[in-house]
Amino acid sequence: MLELDDIQGLVFSGYARQPFARYWFLELAAGGAAWLARLLFRISTSERRERRADRRVNVAFSASGLRALGLPEPALATFPRAFLDGMAAPERAAALGDGGENAADHWDFGGARGRVDALLLAYATDPDELDEESDELEDEFERFGIKAHVEDAYLPADRRGHFGFLDPRSNPHIRRGFRLRRQDPLERALPAGEFVLGYRNTDGHFAEGPRAPLRTSARALPPLVDARRAVDLGRNGTFVAVRKLAQDVPGFWRYAAQTGGALWPEAGPRAATRLAEHLVGRTLDGARLERCPFGAHARRANPRETLGADPAASLALVQKHRVIRRGRLYGEKLASASEPDGRERGLLFMALCADLERQFEFMHGAWLGNPKFGGLTHERDPLVPWAASAGDDADTFSLPASPYRRTVPLERFVRVRGGAYLFMPSLRALAYLAEG
Repeated sequence: MLELDDIQGLVFSGYARQPFARYWFLELAAGGAAWLARLLFRISTSERRERRADRRVNVAFSASGLRALGLPEPALATFPRAFLDGMAAPERAAALGDGGENAADHWDFGGARGRVDALLLAYATDPDELDEESDELEDEFERFGIKAHVEDAYLPADRRGHFGFLDPRSNPHIRRGFRLRRQDPLERALPAGEFVLGYRNTDGHFAEGPRAPLRTSARALPPLVDARRAVDLGRNGTFVAVRKLAQDVPGFWRYAAQTGGALWPEAGPRAATRLAEHLVGRTLDGARLERCPFGAHARRANPRETLGADPAASLALVQKHRVIRRGRLYGEKLASASEPDGRERGLLFMALCADLERQFEFMHGAWLGNPKFGGLTHERDPLVPWAASAGDDADTFSLPASPYRRTVPLERFVRVRGGAYLFMPSLRALAYLAEG
């Protein structure tokens, strides 16, 4: 059974009842463990009784953050390579396409402008609740010498993103997790081990999680790992990939109007919406398109039964690379796409998974950024930032047509403004780390 009282709440809830959020990207000082000890009582779990609380707080740490908390190097070495490298490392950047204007040198956090040791997340039912919680949390920053880069985020009341599309809020259903009211017949329930360490995954295996030396404590510590006198620091934890993605809303709709108008002049103003829906792979109201392009964002992000000739085999393959999405908007909604206001807006995206390479990086590289996806040869996801290399001609997009598909040149409307790889420990692991 899942130990919901030991798993942080964000894993099983997107906190829809707490639409207002504030994220602090922290650089810890010498007193990091003492700060965490004072934070422990605020951390929200996945227990159902907590879901209606006015405020929710979660926390995650990077490799440098765990080091700042006093975790010894041999214990750090048991974490996976991608996590230890960090998202800004050259190998990880190559896998994610983070070059050029998307390179970490230009990020607001996680790159050259600021180290991310920890991510503190606060959610609330209204702005006043959020401000009150923030004041209490930020008082502790000053006390323990913590530097913070802060980002406000929110779930829009109309559930529409900055580009105007309704978010269907589709996520994998976790076996033995909270049940969805409407289950998609093409979405199989996945074992918890795909997203939470310490449980079986789709292959029936228990992924080996990070370990740490056993110590004497009055707190409830993580369980022992065999006879090596080590504790299972990973159990009930998950890895988190964070991306700050700036979205050029006026540019997107200007391109849609110009290119769509050239493709379907008879459609008039509807041509812009028609092309935008083909790029996203859904209608503005969130429904699937009857003739969805192979390269559309929704189809690439979750190919389901479309990879190869065998739909069942394709679905089984795709299920090994799913992530839990926890994205929220930042920046005010643009009142009119035809009237730019010069302000930045976009998405603070989070992906939760048990294996950063097999799930998040694979999805990004093999599906979103692969120019040879689904029989295509010179295309990448139209809504994901990707740095072009010398001689790269992959910025095109194909639309279904008869007798041949039509291909149009593609512009980029999203760029990376920050990122980090983090580990969200269990409550017992947090208690262990708080003792330094």
